[in-house]
Amino acid sequence: MRRILHGLVLTAMLATAVACQPDGAASEDGFFSTASVTRDRITVSVRALGQVEPLASVTVTFGTVGGRIAELLVHEGDEVAKGQALATLDTQELEDRLIEAQAELRVAEAELEAAQREPNEAEIAAAEAAVAEAEAELAKAEHAWELGKDRPLAALESAVADAEAALQEARDRLALEELRAGQPEIRQLEYEEAFFQRALRDTRSPEETAQFEKDLSQVSSALARARASRAEALAAQRKAVSDAADDLEEARDELAGAQRGALDPTSKLELAYERAREKRDEALQKLDAVRAGPDPDALERATNGYEAALAKVGDIEASIEASTLVSPIDGAVLTLFVAAGQWVGSSTNVAYVADASELTLTAQVSERDVVSLEPGQQARVSFQSAPHTFYEGELVTVASQAQTQDGVALFEVEARLGAVDMEVLPGMTANLWVDVGSRDDVLVIPATAIVRTDYTGTVGWVTTRDDAGGWTQTEIKLGMSDGVLIEVTDGLREGDEVRIPLQAPTGDQMFYG
Repeated sequence: MRRILHGLVLTAMLATAVACQPDGAASEDGFFSTASVTRDRITVSVRALGQVEPLASVTVTFGTVGGRIAELLVHEGDEVAKGQALATLDTQELEDRLIEAQAELRVAEAELEAAQREPNEAEIAAAEAAVAEAEAELAKAEHAWELGKDRPLAALESAVADAEAALQEARDRLALEELRAGQPEIRQLEYEEAFFQRALRDTRSPEETAQFEKDLSQVSSALARARASRAEALAAQRKAVSDAADDLEEARDELAGAQRGALDPTSKLELAYERAREKRDEALQKLDAVRAGPDPDALERATNGYEAALAKVGDIEASIEASTLVSPIDGAVLTLFVAAGQWVGSSTNVAYVADASELTLTAQVSERDVVSLEPGQQARVSFQSAPHTFYEGELVTVASQAQTQDGVALFEVEARLGAVDMEVLPGMTANLWVDVGSRDDVLVIPATAIVRTDYTGTVGWVTTRDDAGGWTQTEIKLGMSDGVLIEVTDGLREGDEVRIPLQAPTGDQMFYG
């Protein structure tokens, strides 16, 4: 049945084509139809295919910090507002470091306050008193040294006598301590302990037994403490006796050495004098520093330490704040790249957020079409899912640099869409039309009537009916073309008849432009 229908259709086409041929015309030119030269409006458009993307979209990362994802606060498809939290990192380690840094900052603050503080009268008076004491010690050491020079052994003999007196005094104190150190208290507690021990042996009452045991425990504890205190006091005094004996032995050795000529009896006095002078100089320097106020070097060190501690706290607080990832725009979460518990770096993609309320279409056009385009031109857009519905738009960018693909130079253009009343998802394919020129009331013929053109594309040849009813090739000048109709600027008149081949031109009938 299909073969019969195809045959009928082919027979009808042949009959129509033959009927269109003029009487006596040769048929070797093939089948054709005819058309009249008419007047019409012609509009030239640049058409391109591209993809729709949101005007505002962003792939968000934590940016400055990384770690383990503690919680994802959104799901794919959720609407989010600018500043809304999307995910958080585990900040336990950062919080521990913050506590340490804050403690260091408090110490640095105290040191800075101390370095900045002006001295008060009490501090100046204490420094002056230290100087006076150091000067007195220096005078005493100087006098002893001068005396030692005149009587070299006198100072050593005096030192031995002083050491003997100190040893005797330490022994007397030890003897006195052995007689009275805690003795009255110990004797009283020993008496009470014996009393409660006898009372426990003699009593028959459970209540009295419990009370006596409690009292005995308290007295025994107090007695142990008293004995320990006495032992400690006696040990300290015995050490004092031992130290005094060592001092006496050292003094006697020095005297004996000096008497033998093995030791300079004034060297020790001179050393004592030098030490006293150093202490006096240190006291004077301290007094000058107190009177001068804050030490510039110390103040600088304290200031640098405080600023470093403050910066450390600030950095950790900033890291904790950055550990909560927020959306930088209003929109929807289209993609999540991570899961809770996953470890991420500072540059790891976490989510893709886009605002689909404003859309752009990115497409590529040829180098022949790009010269007709410029930002601000009005455009029409249709989607593959609704090809017959057009939406208004506007060109916003036209690339000035080509991108070569397979040897073909292509230029990227971007158009911003107006209101769209259908659901459009990022990445959808859309058609872009930009009208680049139009003319009203011009002579036009079907573009398929052109047999051939010159290399410029502005001169062409068509087959026209002559006055005798035959067909002849006529040279014409060409203008705009929208791909269906083409403008004729010279060579034809309105109403002239042109022939349209029903097969593709071959050989010398091929277009040059």
